[in-house]
Amino acid sequence: MNTGAASAANNNKPDTNTAQSEEPVVALNQPVTPGALINVWNRYAASIEKENGRLFSILTNQQPQLVDTKTILYKLKNQLQEEEVISARNSLMLFLKTELKNSSLELKTEIDNDTANQPQKAFTAADKLQVMMQKNPALALLKQQFNLDID
Repeated sequence: MNTGAASAANNNKPDTNTAQSEEPVVALNQPVTPGALINVWNRYAASIEKENGRLFSILTNQQPQLVDTKTILYKLKNQLQEEEVISARNSLMLFLKTELKNSSLELKTEIDNDTANQPQKAFTAADKLQVMMQKNPALALLKQQFNLDID
């Protein structure tokens, strides 16, 4: 019968393991300046250069913009770059929030329409001829008059 009383007494004690493991969460709200953001952004990019060269290239291609006190806007050239940044978002944001001491930061990505609408580079001979004919319509006339073909 004493074992029941002992276990009942133990149930009344507060669980010290739970109390010790719950640390207070402190919200960090230091103001972020555009210069500090760019500095920390570049440090993160440098830290991943060896392990993820593609992401390093994407992150150093342009500078992030601080839209308001908590929103970071990063413009990308295409969907593939956006997917790469989104896949690394958690580690990137953890680094930024820790280094800038601001836990309310958010990252928004956007595909820059100016670069998306730029003409694609011509790689084949036919593509190069097409681009040249757009710039100089007289080439199309010459091609037609002399019945020229691209091999």
